[in-house]
Amino acid sequence: MTPGLVIRRAGLADVKAIGAIEKLSFPTPWSRWAFMAELGHRYSHTLVAGPGPPEPFQVWGYLVFWVVADEPISSTWRSIPGTAAGAWAGPC
Repeated sequence: MTPGLVIRRAGLADVKAIGAIEKLSFPTPWSRWAFMAELGHRYSHTLVAGPGPPEPFQVWGYLVFWVVADEPISSTWRSIPGTAAGAWAGPC
């Protein structure tokens, strides 16, 4: 059975995996501290995507965006190539 894709809010436990994807994606990646700050920022929203049950959840991709005055402002989306999250997002 192929697991579905689960998207949920990121938490502190996800920061290490998000940082690993960030390092694969950018020559000058954000630090873990930057992602931790985003998790606590009033306007910022961080979502993670990964496999659905029965597979154990692991971060395949993430999205960081802000909502200011009811306007979503996309910041960044990255995923691990070859995962369902990568196929859903298309090439980064």
